[in-house]
Parts: sequence; C-alpha cells; structure tokens
Amino acid sequence: MPVGDSLLVPSKKLWRWYHDSLSGFLSASAVKERHQHDFVVKTKNGKSKNIRVPILEALSRSRYLLYKYPQNWTETQRERAVALFKLYPEIEKSYQLCCKFRAWYSKENVGRSVDEMRAELRLWYSEVEKENVLEMENFSSLVERHEGLILNYFVNGDTNAIAEAMNCKIQRMITLNKGTKNKEFFLHKMKNIFSSTSKWD
Repeated sequence: MPVGDSLLVPSKKLWRWYHDSLSGFLSASAVKERHQHDFVVKTKNGKSKNIRVPILEALSRSRYLLYKYPQNWTETQRERAVALFKLYPEIEKSYQLCCKFRAWYSKENVGRSVDEMRAELRLWYSEVEKENVLEMENFSSLVERHEGLILNYFVNGDTNAIAEAMNCKIQRMITLNKGTKNKEFFLHKMKNIFSSTSKWD
C-alpha cells in the first residue's frame, strides 16, 4: 500500500485489523471487491490462469519470494510475483537491480580482474540511476562509498567472517564474566580458548 513515497508492508495482524475496520461501514463483499485485483498469469506449461489477489495480503506474503531468484520460485510464488509487480512496478525494478548485484557479487566471480569487476559495477550504478528508485539509489551510494573494500573480495574471496566469529566469542566471554575486571586473567583465558582447536570448532 503506497504511503507517500514509501511502501507499507503490513503483517497478517494489520491486514485483519484493516479488514475489520472497513467492515464496520462497508459490506463484506464491497471490502473484498475493493481490495482485490484480477490477474491473468501463465503457468509453466504455457496455459493462462485467472487469479484474484487481495492487495494487502499480496504485499504481506510476497516478502519471502523477493529473497529468491526467479528460477527458485514455486508456482504459487511465481503467480504472486506477477500480481505484485503489476501492482507495484517499483518493487520489480528494485528486485531486478538486487538480483543483478547479487549475481555480480557471487563466488563465481572470485579471481576475475578487479578492473573488470569495477567496470561491471559502474554499469550497475548507471542502471540504478536510470530506474530512479530512491531506496536503490541509497544502496548504490553505500556501495560506492565502500567500493574499494568490496572489490577486494574478488582477489581471493576472503571475507571478515572469521574476525566476526572471534569478536562474537570475545563478547560472549565478557558477558559470562560480567565484565573484565582482571585484564590479565581475561587475556589468559582468551589465549587458551583460541589456541584450542576443539573449542574453536
């Protein structure tokens, strides 16, 4: 449901409250008719199929399919995506741009020339600017600010996952010890933990 320039994605609870509120001054059939759209979608075997989709329900249930690539959608998710993208073209634009960025940042590209990857990223910047979607422009600016660090990933495919895991263990130890009053003992304990392969695994 558009709200100004933003998009509200309601939960099932919000959808029920909204439906019940409207039912107070509209008939049930009027509420249902007012907030549903009919769409014609094509199934995998090429046949056409008529579906009726409640708008708010479509928004609420479509967030999971947006995490997947189109080839990984189920038949139901494919139908829901067609309905969602017809209602909200900006979501489709953003989804396509996100898929392109994910494909660019995939493991398959590790080892390729950094200059080549930078050139492809610049093309992606241009596509984002052309589509003129505010949220994607903000994301594009974020990527551009950290472009150098992001491109380093393609050299050896290394990430900061190990450092994050170590930091998580350190924070957990601090929490269990209720602070670090004795610094020397704390560092000694950390040394024992990280030097033990079994505990690290």
